[in-house]
Amino acid sequence: MNIISVIVISFSTASLFIVLSAFSGLKTFGLSFTNKFDPDFRIKPKNEKKIVLSSEKLSKISLIPGVVESSPVIESKVVLSFKDKTIMGVLRGVSQRYSKVVLIDSLLISGSWFETGYSQVIIGSSIAKQLNLGIYDYSDLLKITVPRKLNKSTINFNPFKSETALVAGIYSSNEDINKFYTFCDIDFARKILQKQFNEFDFIDLKVQGTQDVKKLNEEVFKVLNKPVVIESRKELNSAIYKMLNTENIILYFVFSLIVIVSLFSLFGSIVIMYLDKKREFYIFHAMGIIPKQIQQIFFFLGCCISWLGSVLGFGLGLIIIVIQKKSPILYVPSTSLAYPVEIKFENCLIVLLTVFILGSIISVMATAGIKRKAYLYLS
Repeated sequence: MNIISVIVISFSTASLFIVLSAFSGLKTFGLSFTNKFDPDFRIKPKNEKKIVLSSEKLSKISLIPGVVESSPVIESKVVLSFKDKTIMGVLRGVSQRYSKVVLIDSLLISGSWFETGYSQVIIGSSIAKQLNLGIYDYSDLLKITVPRKLNKSTINFNPFKSETALVAGIYSSNEDINKFYTFCDIDFARKILQKQFNEFDFIDLKVQGTQDVKKLNEEVFKVLNKPVVIESRKELNSAIYKMLNTENIILYFVFSLIVIVSLFSLFGSIVIMYLDKKREFYIFHAMGIIPKQIQQIFFFLGCCISWLGSVLGFGLGLIIIVIQKKSPILYVPSTSLAYPVEIKFENCLIVLLTVFILGSIISVMATAGIKRKAYLYLS
């Protein structure tokens, strides 16, 4: 019975560790696209809708200690049209240095990054699919339309402003990004969106190592002389991080329930050991062992079974994860992509502590009445 308990606990422990490692791998894989799309930090206006900066102040931002590169960005909602199809999107105008701030060009699946000074755009794969649009399609250009800013003249006033652009490349990230964002040169975006030369929506930063947000905010304030909001990559994707953390917690509790169910075999093992050794209580008593110590012996045996099962299960799970990383045996359905897994110290600690603590609790519950029963039996 003890061997069966060890085997059952081992498999439940291995399943908990494998699931947590697989989810960590999926989380890292999913966030890798976000990490290539979003900057380390983003400077946003605090009390205004836009940031007005001179070229001198922009260059000073890159000189802030810890800042590797900076890039101003213009962004606005637009209407994208190609032939007879129309969708809503977001046009993001970026400078030449933008590819040094984020690795967006590494997400390209077709074509190349746009050339500065030309009316070229980079669109998401979902936008390309919806508009049935490919790269360097000269049969018809992509039409970008935005509301025109009001002017004093009302004669022949057209409420919309439109420009055409050639698609130079197509990128692929997660679905929420692919179906919205279109990239172009900042001068082209300024022309479409009717922005002034020194007007920007935000400034993206690439930093070296781990930066203190509070200290970075102070340094930026010294340069800009105005209050701003600095958001990290995690804050920019707070909804995604919250969703992933919630899913991780749910998975943990579900498989912890499986561990709890498997530990009921431990409860049965302790009860059977008690019934089997009950006749030998007189021998224990003759050796000077009191009922309280008898209870402690059974508690220790229960803990040993749970701890042995958890260590063996953890080892089994670790071997499976290492095999999956080195020589993949499981692939994402309909693809040649190996199912991502990741070994994290926190997962190892969580799994071992979970089984240790739950095993100890079950051992306490199973041995709760042994002391009283021993007294009654011996008397």
